Amino acid sequence: MVPPPTADQLKKATYRRLGFAYNTVKVHGTTDEVPYDKGTMIDHYNAHNKAVQDYFRFRPADLLVVNLAKTEDYARFIQFLGVVSPHSDFPKENIT
Repeated sequence: MVPPPTADQLKKATYRRLGFAYNTVKVHGTTDEVPYDKGTMIDHYNAHNKAVQDYFRFRPADLLVVNLAKTEDYARFIQFLGVVSPHSDFPKENIT
């Protein structure tokens, strides 16, 4: 298993632009010592989801939460968008 990159490596990475990868990880509130701290990243993810749900609390019809693994959620997705689709499930590409 390859270890995740260090903060210094992320700062030097040229993906998109120099430092972009570092700034992206830092948004989650991790430290330079452990830029991919799992607990911190999960906490940030959960806090973000809660903030989005709170934002839409008085407009529940404007927020759709789907599970891409559930076939039945595709129909809800299509209905939410108000479009017609020839598919009965989320289309998949590059399945490994």
